Amino acid sequence: MEEIKKAKRMEQINKTSNIDYRGVTVTLIFKYTITSDFVFTLSYNEAMQSGFLIPLLESEEEKLEYIYEIPKTLYEKTREIDLREFYKLWKGKSTFTKYDIPHKCFDYKQILKLVQVFNLNKDLPFVQNLESIPSLDEHSV
Repeated sequence: MEEIKKAKRMEQINKTSNIDYRGVTVTLIFKYTITSDFVFTLSYNEAMQSGFLIPLLESEEEKLEYIYEIPKTLYEKTREIDLREFYKLWKGKSTFTKYDIPHKCFDYKQILKLVQVFNLNKDLPFVQNLESIPSLDEHSV
């Protein structure tokens, strides 16, 4: 309910001030994996946690929305469920412990591969956790 009130308030502010406060978004397209209505959208600052995305973002003029199609070789054999979990971890909406690894339905080796492909900031807690699990190391890129 609170989210709806916030959204309506922001809509009112946008209409009266002619300024868009939604923020800058970065959408990544994984067309060989995503078959549902899931959209991989990050804020600009979330995207700046990726060494892969930084040069792309900095080479373009400033705008409100950036859209990049990710080459399929970078996420080969990635299931949508694993991509969604990677997204939730990146956004800070999901966590895991080393005890989750053998018991969950996610392929954390594949998620670690995505972390490495996107060259995510090593200071992000989930990156540190993933990289500290020895059984996942064999899959590094």
